[in-house]
Amino acid sequence: VPDGGMFLWVEGPPGFDADALLEEALRRGVAFLPGSVCYAEDVADHRNTMRLSFANVPREDIDRGVALLGSVCAGAA
Repeated sequence: VPDGGMFLWVEGPPGFDADALLEEALRRGVAFLPGSVCYAEDVADHRNTMRLSFANVPREDIDRGVALLGSVCAGAA
């Protein structure tokens, strides 16, 4: 449970590619920011990261979104 802020930073295992999952996640109604866009250099080294927002989102929608995002990630494994 975050103490504050608006985002959670998620780091997947080596080889995980959040950039490649974005289109499928959006198709299912879940948006996230691939962590690679948060870096000025060595973007390829950070493709396993994503930034998830929880600001102004009802708890039920967060729970549903996390479940959908989990299924997208599992389908890519």
